[in-house]
Amino acid sequence: MSPNNNMYNINVLGFGGRAPAQVLDLLARASKECGINQITPNRSQSIQPALLQPPYRTFLKGSGGECKAINSLLVYCLPTTVTEYLGFSTEAESVRSKILTSGGVTSTVVAVYDPSSDSILGGSVDDVLTAVTGNEQIQSSLAAAALTALSGLDAAAVQQAVGPTKRRDIVIVVGSGGREHALAVALAQSPLVSEVLCCPGNGGTASEENPKIKNKGANQDNDTVIALTKEVGARMVVVGPEAPLVAGLVDQMAVECPDVLCFGPSKAAAELEASKAFSKDFLQECGIPTAKYRTFTNPEEAIKYVESLDDNDRQVVKASGLAAGKGVLLPNSKQETIEAVKEIMSDKAFGDAGDTCVIESFLTGPEASCFALCDGKTAVLMPAAQDHKRALDNDQGLNTGGMGAYAPAPCVTPDVQKEIEAMCKKTVEKMAERGTPYVGLLYAGMMLTPDGPYVLEFNCRFGDPETQVVLPLLETDLYEVMTACCTGKLDSVDVRFKEGVAAATVVCAAKGYPETYPKGMEIIGLDETKAIDGVKVYHAGTKLDDQSVTRCSGGRVLAVTGLGANLKAALQTAYKGVNAISFVDANGDQLMHNRSDIGRKALQKKLRIGVLGSTRGTALIPVMEACASGTVHAEIVAVVSNKAEAPILEKGQSLGPTVVSKFISSNGLSRSEYDAECTAALVGAGAEYVLCVGYMRILSASFCKFWSGRCINVHPSLLPLHAGGMDLEVHQAVLDAGEQETGCTIHEVTEKVDGGPILIQKKVTVANDDTAESLKGKVQHLEGIAFVEAIQSYTKVKVISYADAGVSIDAGNDLVEMIKPFCKATRRAGCDADLGGFGGLFDLAAAGYNANETVLIGATDGVGTKLRIAQITKKHSTVGIDLVAMCVNDLIVAGGEPLFFLDYFATGHLEIEEAAEVVKGIAEGCRQAGCGLIGGETAEMPSMYAPGDYDLAGFSVGAVQKGRILPQGIVAGDMLLGLPSSGIHSNGFSLVRKLIEKEGLSYGSPCPWDSNVETVGDSLLTPTKIYVKACLPLLKKGLVKGMAHITGGGLLENLPRTLPKGIGAEITSHPSLPSVFAWMKNASGLDDTEMLRTFNCGVGMVLVVDKTVAVEAKQMLLDSGEPVFDMGYLVAGNGVKMMTTLSKGMLESSSAEAVSVDVGMEGDQSSATTLDPTGSSAADASKSISREELTDLVRAIKFANPDASQRQVYREITQEIPKRFPQFAFLQESSNSEDGSLTSVVQFNDVRKVWKKATQQQNPSQETSPCNNNNADLAERLKELKVAPQLYTVGDASRNLSGGETSSSVANEYMTAFLSQQQQDASSDKADEHLQDYVHVFLNVPADTSGKRPHQALINFQAPSTTRQTSNISSKKKKHGKKKVTLAPAVTSTTALKADDNSPFEDAVIVKIQMAAPMNEQDTVQYPMLLYDQSRKIKTFIHPSSTKDGEEVDGYVKIADWISKVGVGGAVGQKGGTKAYFYGRLTAVEKKKTGMEDILSVYIKELAPPQEW
Repeated sequence: MSPNNNMYNINVLGFGGRAPAQVLDLLARASKECGINQITPNRSQSIQPALLQPPYRTFLKGSGGECKAINSLLVYCLPTTVTEYLGFSTEAESVRSKILTSGGVTSTVVAVYDPSSDSILGGSVDDVLTAVTGNEQIQSSLAAAALTALSGLDAAAVQQAVGPTKRRDIVIVVGSGGREHALAVALAQSPLVSEVLCCPGNGGTASEENPKIKNKGANQDNDTVIALTKEVGARMVVVGPEAPLVAGLVDQMAVECPDVLCFGPSKAAAELEASKAFSKDFLQECGIPTAKYRTFTNPEEAIKYVESLDDNDRQVVKASGLAAGKGVLLPNSKQETIEAVKEIMSDKAFGDAGDTCVIESFLTGPEASCFALCDGKTAVLMPAAQDHKRALDNDQGLNTGGMGAYAPAPCVTPDVQKEIEAMCKKTVEKMAERGTPYVGLLYAGMMLTPDGPYVLEFNCRFGDPETQVVLPLLETDLYEVMTACCTGKLDSVDVRFKEGVAAATVVCAAKGYPETYPKGMEIIGLDETKAIDGVKVYHAGTKLDDQSVTRCSGGRVLAVTGLGANLKAALQTAYKGVNAISFVDANGDQLMHNRSDIGRKALQKKLRIGVLGSTRGTALIPVMEACASGTVHAEIVAVVSNKAEAPILEKGQSLGPTVVSKFISSNGLSRSEYDAECTAALVGAGAEYVLCVGYMRILSASFCKFWSGRCINVHPSLLPLHAGGMDLEVHQAVLDAGEQETGCTIHEVTEKVDGGPILIQKKVTVANDDTAESLKGKVQHLEGIAFVEAIQSYTKVKVISYADAGVSIDAGNDLVEMIKPFCKATRRAGCDADLGGFGGLFDLAAAGYNANETVLIGATDGVGTKLRIAQITKKHSTVGIDLVAMCVNDLIVAGGEPLFFLDYFATGHLEIEEAAEVVKGIAEGCRQAGCGLIGGETAEMPSMYAPGDYDLAGFSVGAVQKGRILPQGIVAGDMLLGLPSSGIHSNGFSLVRKLIEKEGLSYGSPCPWDSNVETVGDSLLTPTKIYVKACLPLLKKGLVKGMAHITGGGLLENLPRTLPKGIGAEITSHPSLPSVFAWMKNASGLDDTEMLRTFNCGVGMVLVVDKTVAVEAKQMLLDSGEPVFDMGYLVAGNGVKMMTTLSKGMLESSSAEAVSVDVGMEGDQSSATTLDPTGSSAADASKSISREELTDLVRAIKFANPDASQRQVYREITQEIPKRFPQFAFLQESSNSEDGSLTSVVQFNDVRKVWKKATQQQNPSQETSPCNNNNADLAERLKELKVAPQLYTVGDASRNLSGGETSSSVANEYMTAFLSQQQQDASSDKADEHLQDYVHVFLNVPADTSGKRPHQALINFQAPSTTRQTSNISSKKKKHGKKKVTLAPAVTSTTALKADDNSPFEDAVIVKIQMAAPMNEQDTVQYPMLLYDQSRKIKTFIHPSSTKDGEEVDGYVKIADWISKVGVGGAVGQKGGTKAYFYGRLTAVEKKKTGMEDILSVYIKELAPPQEW
């Protein structure tokens, strides 16, 4: 059988970072001369890059030359230390096995390299090659030498394991941070170390799994460390922080403990960190790249220097001395730079550290943290790391000590690594020349600028948190490495690092860091992290308490490190550990913060492109432009050519000095050797993907194997046509073949020329007059575009869907569709967007607001831990109402009307039904608040929330006129009105949950404070009350001066927030504690003050009103169905003073107060009376219903049926009052009527219903309507009933309409009776009192033959034209220039208007007033007109024929001014007259005198402009 070069291989074992020349020579010759095509390095990461370099120029996978070998080859690097030998004993066993089992066809030659003698044991390179080709004698000699060397290591290992000379060294680690914990863990892994004592250490080193690690020593000062060293007989002291080094610990140790090794620089050498001025001078003297700088000791000189700089020359300002990592300022402008100088030098922000100031040029580029191990003579660079200084994601927030790190840093390429190592070596050499040898760890902070790596600064110790990712990658025994550094023998130790391993660490900090943060939280989950493969938790700010519980004691608490095969895997592992940990305080609150984006930029790094080219490289230009513009996420890092004068090299040079632009000569080299050298250049530059752009060479098989799938070429034809051709010959072949189209092809490079997989093809048409040259121009134009598309395709990552990540897009879409009906139900004027769009729209003008006079108010809030109860009980329908309430109640406190609402729902896994329930509740809250739910965000974030958990946030926007922003005008003497809460609302639930637990209850337990509610959970989930609809009418009428929403902090904390300085509150009465609060008070033991600071205690909103309008304000609240109670007054002073106790309640702390009800004219205070069946103003209080009784009844009904509408509540009250209160038993007989017999009593000023029920009471035999009575009787009855005749409605009069009668005839009957009474009064002294010639009667009629719906009919009546003179009018003669006022007919039309069928109001009425004559803007109002203003009033004005120009005189105003102020729709100056419209339902009337006129005010409920406006 003939030899086959695929049968043999070379295995290279244990060389780590070493690449000895004779071993490389052996490997290259074995491949080329013996024909062995496969070289496999194991734990020998330096071999491949070194082999590619001249003079070896060898790929690990050869090209298949003649095979002369009859044996495989194993090259083994003899361990230099016992620890390495013990650590990788399996390697030695495999070597023995190969030697002892060799023989037969596949026998292996074993060659052992001894680093100490730099030789191959038992022979030379030639001898090994001879053995590979069949010399058995030499093979035996090599084997014998190998076994002898291994036997020697065996003997040393036995001595270390069980012999009398076994090392038992004690190491002291100085410091207490995460860095020191990582050092202790790494040192304790050494078999030479018996103890690692941390001085003083932290909670992690005190509880470390490795029993070698202990805490000892109270602090880290020099005297403590030296005393401890002597006490325990330590062999080595490793100094973590910089302070002891700068304080001279190493120098002091050398004097007092000369036999103890000390890892760290002397005080003189530590000047590299202690003085930035010294460091910068040193770098400049040594020619090591650093930023341009100047140092100053005089602030005036420093400022003068800054002023001399160009405005665009950005600077960095540094305090020269040690400033705990905070002495570097990064100003953005010249003025900021001057301020930074003053801060450091004049203001002494960093103390004496700022006596000297360094000002240096601002550098750009990625930063890297580079650690170099130093022995005073040389340096070995460890893998570079990158850290994250900012506190928040996306590099936002304040600077910190570091929030995470990873290594190796992808931005540090092999070439850059060599450059930085050379700088560190030069630093050590120059420090030695100065007589201050540097021993220990040199930390070089590097900036990778477009001009190459620059040193930003030096530190004389390990960095934190970089140490936590670099040390886990170290393969060599750290103790042996440090020993070599301390003894000047670093070159004798192979400092090697793990192959194919990356590390990432995430810092877990206390919430609030780097500013004020809490301490003492228990750290949960540390045991769980131990079970996660690849995770190690390093402690920093931790301590153990007396019960050995690990608690937080600092800002940066933990660094959770994960290892993985690559950076992505390492980050995933680290975050698994982070997710298992929490910091929990005594209240159960989570107080841990960590960044979630550590390493994200590194994972998203640009593709590094290398280029091979021989020509102009025209096709490279589009690629360069695409890289620069970001069209492709890539960068060109190397351009290599086989032509010294190739213009493509100029294109590479134009990209900057960091881009390798290199000519490599092929003279005397084989194809494979040349390709190896090119590959070395590309790999050194960090290239990951190669473009062949006009490359006029055939690539070797070895090159194709190395770059398989990562190298592409452009061919100037549509492959497979004309494969193998080049340049013009291809185009000519196209023409010769008569092809009608051609183009270019991007294909992968393989051993088969132009035969690799096709990726992209671009086509052009061949014209009849084309030549090879013209065709080349056409095709060449497409080549660059094709390259760009190919790169874009390559950089596309494997598609991983949202579903793969645990997020269901379909579920999100389904949820949107499910909740759309809920949201549409909240539409209001101004809403103009459907759910599911990118944004919700709102039209202010459509909502009735003038943008120039409107201020928008925003409010945001959440529901808090009340959500936990909803999640536990799986009852989600009410927390949405809570969310809306917490936002909109805050809006109205500022005087605003809520316009729209948006929500944020976040969960780990989207449960559609659950989320829909929540959003349904939000929609219900919006409906109650009268605002539109115009959008929201549903975020499904796997791993962020535990199963079943979700969180809510709400955002609401409201509007208020500029002049009505609250609070305003608050003074001493103002009254406080309280509105009841519905329960606990949404604050205080952390305490509530703890009390429930304390009392041994669950949320499913029977409710102990309310037998009407089934469970504790049901009661606690009672939604927060929304006060918008009750309070908004008062706000629009201007009755409220201020409001306080009683949320977290209770009455005592929230009420002062609305009061001006110098104004306090006296609470003279407070409602009795509702049962839930009474239970909480008893269970907690809280006193009144703490209860009032924790809970709302039954008061959810407090209003501040002027005492002169208090009655009116209360009446409006009562009309809306909102109970209200007096709470006290404002006084001079500050804060809230309780004049009563919670235990007394309202009725015990003040006189038994009955509800005051106005059953007459709103403004007539004499008509106020208690709520009693007789209507008498002198009613016996014992026969009346007290406020507390009525309030309790309303609450009971609402608790029994929380979803009941206002009408339903009224009906229930109607049915219950006759049963509970005997004095109202006469109402029992009609309690089941549609309207409810007592509705008028509850609504109070509903004049129609009071009149109706009074009629029934006094004359039960009378018909429902008195319309059949004669006029005189009607007028008399109106007087007897004391019902205001100025304006009234006819209720259900239409029920008795009989054949032939119309709405107009019935109304005219009433009108005639009313006018008859007025005519009788005209000559009496009551004339002024009844000066009202025009009455508009609204009829509540059923549908008739015309098809009109109920509540749509309108009858306007024309009164006889009258001339009347009164004493009041005549007294105004001089002012108005007229003795008499002629009142023209008010109305000429009796048209009934058709209501909008889409009107949302059940009781909507449209009123049209058409004037008798046209009007223009200069005319004054001479006719009565119903006016609608923003206080929701309709006013009838009687005006004279003229007024002062532009002024209001006694309430008279020009039409133009009236239009602008009132804003009523309608046209001025129309031929047919002026029209005005309104919607509304009559609820009350008010009569006021203004000198020459009576103004009749009509209060309208549910008023809104019609769509025609």
